[in-house]
Amino acid sequence: MEKKQNWRIPFYIRVVTLLSITFNDLLGDYFNLYVTSWMYDRLQHIFGTYALALWIFFVIQQFIKIKLTNKRLTILFLLILSLALGTIYELLEFMEDEIFKPIIKNQPSLLDTNLDLLSDLIGGVMAVFHYHLSMYLKTFRFPFEQRTTSR
Repeated sequence: MEKKQNWRIPFYIRVVTLLSITFNDLLGDYFNLYVTSWMYDRLQHIFGTYALALWIFFVIQQFIKIKLTNKRLTILFLLILSLALGTIYELLEFMEDEIFKPIIKNQPSLLDTNLDLLSDLIGGVMAVFHYHLSMYLKTFRFPFEQRTTSR
């Protein structure tokens, strides 16, 4: 879709997004770290939300062809986006628990759900810091500051 729509997704955003998905599937599910480590779920929520918020923020801007330039609006948008991602993920976990009735539930308690959402907020704050750093560091540039010529 990136080539077809002529989008430019920076290498860094691709890498962190793919790492997040890999960590979720390989370490979390295959090596069972979600069950054996209470800290892994929190860290995965933080890192996953950080990565996906940046990726989706970038894709949305290219899809609607609008560059957000207002700093406050961008901060608010990134935080809302990260909380929306976290909420959708928690709803999917709830539906999976209700439909498939696994022995080990995705959401063992309300405390777990609230801690996951708090971790998602922390991931969103990290995405905001990424946004601010990208404006000052030339090697850590935000997507629309990349070259605009075709590949």
